[in-house]
Amino acid sequence: MKLAAKIVKDLRRSMEKEARLLNRGLQVGTRETGEALKNSLRKQIREAGMSRKFSNSWRSKHYKNDGHNPAALVYSKAPEIIQSFDKGLIVRVNKREWLAIPTKYTPKKIGKYRATPARLIRESRYKFRFVQTDENNALLIAKSPRRKKPVVMFVLVKSVKMPKKLNVEAAAERWAGKMPEVIQRELAKVITRAENE
Repeated sequence: MKLAAKIVKDLRRSMEKEARLLNRGLQVGTRETGEALKNSLRKQIREAGMSRKFSNSWRSKHYKNDGHNPAALVYSKAPEIIQSFDKGLIVRVNKREWLAIPTKYTPKKIGKYRATPARLIRESRYKFRFVQTDENNALLIAKSPRRKKPVVMFVLVKSVKMPKKLNVEAAAERWAGKMPEVIQRELAKVITRAENE
């Protein structure tokens, strides 16, 4: 009876160890897949010519849960902007507002901040004139001491179709398909380390 009890006890320990190794491999593989998807989406934004700060809006979280069913969540802190570039949406404003599109004459920055109509209007060296061409279009024309002639600083519109620069779904599908391979690779690493301890 003692021998049978010892065999059962040893078997239980062995199974528990294997379960721990499996859980660890699943957790690491899931976390690594989430990180890879996040990095892939960040790379899409940078390759589209947008800022690193915007690309870093993509974040990831890993949930261990009870060990054998871990999960990874990849999300953006700027979901509306991501969606507009992912779907190529039309952005509209209300009747009293305008969307300002900078021209080649628009400064990139005012001090440390991005140049906007409001910031430039506060700059005393510019004199602005608002010219509405029709119901949905207008121009913000600026005159500065450095230039003899006024220039169009901003084109103002009521709506604009965002260019489709991102493909979030394709990246998500690609890494979802790779997840079993990543988990298997990480599980093999965990087992190898355990055997060498």
